[in-house]
Amino acid sequence: MAKLHLVTGYAGAEHVTATDQAALNAAMIGTGQFVFDKGNVFKAQVVTNNQIRVLDGELMMQGRFVRLNPDTYVELTIESGTQGKLRNDLIAVRYTKNTSTGVEDVNLVVIKGTAVNSKPVDAAVTEADITNG
Repeated sequence: MAKLHLVTGYAGAEHVTATDQAALNAAMIGTGQFVFDKGNVFKAQVVTNNQIRVLDGELMMQGRFVRLNPDTYVELTIESGTQGKLRNDLIAVRYTKNTSTGVEDVNLVVIKGTAVNSKPVDAAVTEADITNG
C-alpha cells in the first residue's frame, strides 16, 4: 500500500524532487508544450545563410520548466541546401532522459527536412509522453 507524500510540507530532510515539481506544473498548467511570453520568446535571428541565433525565453514541456537565461542565446547551424530543391527544417527542443541514471536534459536542435522539387513539408518529429517515462 502506498503512503501519501506531503510534497510541500517539512519532512525533516530535503525530499521534493524534480518529478514532484514537474507533476505540480503539469497539474496546474497542463501536459502540453507552451512558450511563455517572457524575454525574447525564443526569437530566431538569421546570422548568416547557415547560422540561426535563438534568443532567450521560457517554456513548459509536459511539466518540465525550460529556460534559456535572459540576455543569452544559442546559435544553430543549418545545413546548406541543394540548388533548385526546397526543404523545411525545424528548430525544436529535444528532451532526453538517460534510462540508467534518470538524468534528464533538453537542447535546441535542427531537424533537417527532406529536399524536394516543390511543396516541401516540415521535417518529421517524434513526440512522446515524458511524464510516464
